Amino acid sequence: MRRLLRSRARPASKAEQPAESTREALEQVHTSGTVENRDAAVPRSVTAAIRMGYVELAHKRLDRWRRKYFAARGNAVNAAMKRYLSAGSSDQERAQLAALLAETEPEAVTEELARHAHKERLPLKACASFRQLVAIRARRGQIAGSGPEWRLNSKERGYAFAARLRVPHPQVYVRGVTVDELEPRQQVVVKPEAGAGGRGVYLVLGDGRVVDLRDGAELPGWPDMLASMRQDLTSGRVKQDRWLVEELITEDEGGLYPGRDLKFYCFYGKVGLVLEVRRSNANAYCEWDAEGNQLFSGKYDERRFEGEGATAEQVALAGRMSRKIPAPFMRIDFIRSATAPSGMSFCEFTPRPGSFHRFEDAFDRRMGEYYLDAEARLERDLLRGKSFKSPFSGKAKRVRQAR
Repeated sequence: MRRLLRSRARPASKAEQPAESTREALEQVHTSGTVENRDAAVPRSVTAAIRMGYVELAHKRLDRWRRKYFAARGNAVNAAMKRYLSAGSSDQERAQLAALLAETEPEAVTEELARHAHKERLPLKACASFRQLVAIRARRGQIAGSGPEWRLNSKERGYAFAARLRVPHPQVYVRGVTVDELEPRQQVVVKPEAGAGGRGVYLVLGDGRVVDLRDGAELPGWPDMLASMRQDLTSGRVKQDRWLVEELITEDEGGLYPGRDLKFYCFYGKVGLVLEVRRSNANAYCEWDAEGNQLFSGKYDERRFEGEGATAEQVALAGRMSRKIPAPFMRIDFIRSATAPSGMSFCEFTPRPGSFHRFEDAFDRRMGEYYLDAEARLERDLLRGKSFKSPFSGKAKRVRQAR
């Protein structure tokens, strides 16, 4: 502590001065007294460094504390496993150990623990984390190039892929134009040629009103939309001034009621989650499993509505499409349609969904189990010689992942 107090005598250098987001994150750790969902309190030395603005020092001390925590956690679980193995296996003791292992983080799993858990068929459920698997996939892309799912990230390739599978998609009217080149239209969608998370996407209704897809805000008309698009470019929400204009899919023939989104979280042939989104003054959400039961992921608790869900045929269609993609996960987005034979029209592929880290822990693990199962099934299919058609066959150009 004396060393820390002495360091206060000199002003923090620019490198040590916390960026506002970093400072807020560290303050949140201090306020909650936890790291993620850990139950151990943050040491006072970390708290002191946060308050004094020494971000690098706080991170080092926090990392040291985390290592000690996971080492202690691993030792405790290993000891429990040894007691279980030596004392016999009553149903009660097995249930208690299974509950303990279900909460044991991957950082605390030792080789010995993994070996015994496998032999005793005790699941390490906390190791199946969707947020971690998606993050690892992103890091793999940085090291060795993006996975094959990113070949479908462009709107043009996505539509071409859907068309080959005879899945209807919106008609594209204009492509590759700048904001200044856009001409007024009604009952269309205006969006960037490349992007993610609904950033810069606008729905122009049949009566000329415009809805900003990202937050559901309503704009009076076309000139207001152009002003908002320029702001998107200035702020960096949209990277390039290249836009496309396509048909607006609606649930009515007058083009006044945009079709609800049906976003299928697909795991190589299986659907783990259907997210239904209602676009209005404030977006609202409803979550379903593949059997039509409502789910609660913890991500949209304050913005829910009673939706209608997806039919069994719609779930099956999304699952079949994902089975054509050599990747463990892909979100396939549709729009409910009054005219499409299946009752929905293809919208886009989303290899890495926005805010994927915000599922509550139990739901995150549920999705992680789907991911690992898909990874194993895909691996078996590839070993058996399954091939995938264009755009996955042949040598691909390096694909940039959406930010």
